[in-house]
This record gives sequence, structure tokens and C-alpha cells, in this order.
Amino acid sequence: SMSCGDQIQALKNSKLDLSFTRFKLEDPEYENILIKDESLYLFYRENYKDLDDSIKIENLEKSQFIAFSAYEAPVLSEKAQFFLKSKKIHPQNKIICTNIMQHINFLNTLNCWSIIPEYAISFLKGKFNVKKLDLTAPLYANYRKRSNNSSLDIILPLLKKLNKIENRPCI
Repeated sequence: SMSCGDQIQALKNSKLDLSFTRFKLEDPEYENILIKDESLYLFYRENYKDLDDSIKIENLEKSQFIAFSAYEAPVLSEKAQFFLKSKKIHPQNKIICTNIMQHINFLNTLNCWSIIPEYAISFLKGKFNVKKLDLTAPLYANYRKRSNNSSLDIILPLLKKLNKIENRPCI
């Protein structure tokens, strides 16, 4: 379990041969396979009865906001910041999490709200609401093009096949 930045650094230092991050490496020595462009959701606890399809900004601003760290999860942090800015929301109470399990634990135990990736919903407990946002976050497999690791010869074709399945246009 490593942060996005740590994974990319380890990949560049040849300590990893393959990383799964939401960050696309813009470097000719590396390749990125888009695994999935995952939907993001607004999460809030059930007891926020006044939060519905017309979410009241003042209620969000007063409530505990659980955020992703800009270092450990830069893409998710950026997407959440974009949402806050576009809705003119300025949370007064914010907890910044350094990993997804910490984030999920806060969501499961606090009266709070957050912007979360779709996969995290399956880890949530108790009564809560989620609203799909018009935001997505990519998930990439990153690897060095000239790697000597023979395991990549097995896994890369599978990841490329997954890319074609996940990113197939709807008919």
C-alpha cells in the first residue's frame, strides 16, 4: 500500500515494475493503460434529511467534510476541489485522509460528507446516501516500456483486454 506519489517514484527508481494509480505518466519511457474511468459520488449520512437532489450548500459547509490528501491521492483531491469550487462550497470543518481505508473509516463512523470513487461505496456501512456526480477519476496501470520483468508479458495483455472491455462505447 503506497501513495500515488510513492508508487510513481518507486516505478521510476525500478523498485516497482507496475503501478496502479489515478495519475497518467507523461513520460516517453512509460506506458499507461486506462483500466477504468470511475464515477465519483457525493456521499452523506442518512441523518442529513435536507440533503436531496437540491443539496443545500450551507448544510454542507457546516458539516464535517472528509477529503483526500493532495499528496497521497492527487487526482481525487483535485476532483473534489473542482466540485467544491464549482458549487461555491467552503467547508468549515475538514479532515484530510492519507489513505482510502482511513477515509472509509471516517465515513463509517462520523456524521460527514465526502466525494468518493464508486468502488468505495461497497465498503460503507450503516445508513447513507450517495449521489452520482458528473465527475470521473481515471485508474491507470503504469509501467516502464523497457522492463525486463517477464511477469509483465503475462499481465499486460490482460490489462489491455480489460481496457477494451471497460472503455467500450455504449451501443
